[in-house]
Amino acid sequence: MTAPRTVSPTPDFRHLLAMTDARGTFEHARLSEPRPANGYCTDDVARVLLVATRQPDPAPAIRDLARRSLRFLGDAQAPDGRYRNRLSRSGQWEDQPGLEDCWGRSVWALGTAAAGAADGTMRTMAMAQFDRAARQRSPWPRAMAFAALGAAEVLTEWPDHAVARDLLMAVAAGMQRQALQAEPALWPWPEERLRYANAVVPDAMIAAGAALEKPRLLGDGLALLGWLLEHESSDGHL
Repeated sequence: MTAPRTVSPTPDFRHLLAMTDARGTFEHARLSEPRPANGYCTDDVARVLLVATRQPDPAPAIRDLARRSLRFLGDAQAPDGRYRNRLSRSGQWEDQPGLEDCWGRSVWALGTAAAGAADGTMRTMAMAQFDRAARQRSPWPRAMAFAALGAAEVLTEWPDHAVARDLLMAVAAGMQRQALQAEPALWPWPEERLRYANAVVPDAMIAAGAALEKPRLLGDGLALLGWLLEHESSDGHL
């Protein structure tokens, strides 16, 4: 007997489109109303590029959303690959380029766009930005984990891409050092406490283990994901 087919719901982009103007997607809203006075955030625009790029057979409005987000990331990127994060409503950058989460999320989104954007021009632009950004190394583990996912996306299309491979190897080495310091029987998590975006840590381990053919790292990532799911669930809910 054939199992029933599960159909995924189609994402509804109406609110995201309403949150976006010619420059990019606003950081904040009050319910359904954008709050332009708070400006824009590279961290969030990278998320927008990621979801817009992942949409199969995107409608023209979603293609335009992806192009706008990619252009925003290009403006946010410094020549050395670092990223500014905060843009005012008037279009003025309010911080200096850095290697915080906005860098890591941008590398993730750029790798995804380079490997699977809807048109060749976008893929070329995303790869150029990725190549600059992925040569950097962040001191922040979360930022490196985000970046690892972008590098893994690139390696799915170009297994010999040296910049992506070097970044992923650096992430894998850092995670292996963290694993050695952990006490699995007491607390297997590689940090003293759970924080934000926790699932990206095992996600990056799984991606790096698969892309670099490191079965132990892949297995450790799967085990840590199982622990996290159990630890953060109650009565069948996250």
